[in-house]
Amino acid sequence: YPIENSSFLLQNDTLIIKNQGNIPFKKIIEVSIGDKKEILDVTIPVGKEAKYKLFAPEGEYNISIKSGESTFSRSTFLTGKSIDIKEMRSDKGSLIKLILWAIVIAILIALVILYYKKIKPKTSWATIPKNTERSYIQSTPKKNYSKFIQEKSGKVEVAVISLNIKNSNKIETIKDTSAEKTLERIFEKIRKEGLKVYNQGAFKIILLPTPSEKEPAPILKALNLAKEIKEVLDEYNEHFALKIKYGIGINKGYMFAETKEGKIVYTSIGSTVVSAKNLSEFANGQVIINEEVYRSALGKIKVEKIGEKRWCLLSIVNRAQYSDFIKKFMNK
Repeated sequence: YPIENSSFLLQNDTLIIKNQGNIPFKKIIEVSIGDKKEILDVTIPVGKEAKYKLFAPEGEYNISIKSGESTFSRSTFLTGKSIDIKEMRSDKGSLIKLILWAIVIAILIALVILYYKKIKPKTSWATIPKNTERSYIQSTPKKNYSKFIQEKSGKVEVAVISLNIKNSNKIETIKDTSAEKTLERIFEKIRKEGLKVYNQGAFKIILLPTPSEKEPAPILKALNLAKEIKEVLDEYNEHFALKIKYGIGINKGYMFAETKEGKIVYTSIGSTVVSAKNLSEFANGQVIINEEVYRSALGKIKVEKIGEKRWCLLSIVNRAQYSDFIKKFMNK
């Protein structure tokens, strides 16, 4: 007898729907990306599958799929200009184009190798004049986080700060300019430090990738930055009637970084971002860290244990090299 059945799989930004029945799968499927819903009219032959590419402004989203009475839900990082879903077709024409491009690239690589072999005897580190080397060093700008990732794409260790504005809806509804300006000035300062801020509703996610050898460890940078954000928000709350209710969480883990069209795109690995968000949800006007962060900063911070594998950050032993943040911010 006919059986109509399907399975759903989410691989990063790709939704895969497989027909596991013995008849063609024809259904209207509702796909939710965050708060926005998209409708797909799906037709999949027996034993086949359909793939769909998901797009959204950079950030982590909850993806929900509803097909009849069955539901499927996962979270993943997406990129794009706007929320959209496009079917990925793998026809023979695309395969031929892919093969042709592979041949062209192989030829170009071979030409580069031949050219390199011809010019290699003419240059060596031993024959570089001193004035040339000095000129190179002087013209090399100081590395920031973005340039470091562009040079080392791939799996990178990151410190993740999650700032949870718990009454963000109230601030937006009342349109309190003082609160909004305070938050925007914080984010602007963070962006000027070369860091990315991802807007995920009430959660503001700040990523600090592993820096070069000459810069501070990302965990210490994250702890100092989080402490400074807390102090700025506390300072604001002392002087204004509408309080900004917040919680800050810090986690460390790994993400996949790659450069696309000149921009750095991060893909979450495991629960790196989710864990930071959970900590900020638990925090109440505090900076909460987990065991991984605590062990990385052992001896450099003062904390209070407030639960299983959770610590509240009280102070940082040496903040001299980071102390200009609040002064610059409050003097604006």
